Amino acid sequence: MQGATLGGAAAMENAPTTTEPLLEAEGLRKSFGPRPVVDDVSLSVDAGQVLAVVGGGGAGKSTLLDLLSGAAAPDTGTVWLDGEDVTRLGVDERRRRGVGRTRQVPRPLAGVTVFESVLAAAAGLRGHRAQAAAAGALERAGIRRCAGEPAGRLPPLDRRRLELARALAAGPRVLLLDGIAGGLTGAEGRILLNTVSRLRSDGLAVVWAGRTAPAAADAWLSLGGAGGPGDGPRSAPAPDEGGLPGR
Repeated sequence: MQGATLGGAAAMENAPTTTEPLLEAEGLRKSFGPRPVVDDVSLSVDAGQVLAVVGGGGAGKSTLLDLLSGAAAPDTGTVWLDGEDVTRLGVDERRRRGVGRTRQVPRPLAGVTVFESVLAAAAGLRGHRAQAAAAGALERAGIRRCAGEPAGRLPPLDRRRLELARALAAGPRVLLLDGIAGGLTGAEGRILLNTVSRLRSDGLAVVWAGRTAPAAADAWLSLGGAGGPGDGPRSAPAPDEGGLPGR
């Protein structure tokens, strides 16, 4: 994946120019052996904005989210959160500072309820505060009705909602969604997209990584696409049919 480019010109023209982006990265590079997986990627996303990271399998989407979340350190480049350099901070510290992340393949905890699974993700909170945070995250993710059900027996859409609720439980300001709609039907994907749109309205900065951009995207970053690496700049978001992004 080479020379990723940021699109969504119309949306970017309307974005505030006097405030710092909530999340910003410049010149990120990450290689595994001789192969560059993320190569000179720069991006920014403001509060209340959805940035779609678009690319095919192996384009580097998950690795890029690893660099933004602190799960991996870049070889070169810088990540800022609310204007502060967090490049060398790990995933736990970035979570405490407001970065939430979903995983591409949800793996619900065995032997616990949906509520207990989300409660376990309420980092740094205890007692009534943790319980209130978990309940609120379930409500925002649209899965509160399943609170008492076994987490490992949920259907695909609710598994994605559970993953989203776990990311919300710690109260993030930035939400990194890795293939969140993968494996869902078109109707299920639109339900999930509506949920994410409401989170954007709440002021969260959202990075949505998938094969195509959702209709709600304000701007998008191409990491290659079907035509191969570095497929050039885009002037507007690129929703797929019905606004449902692939994994």
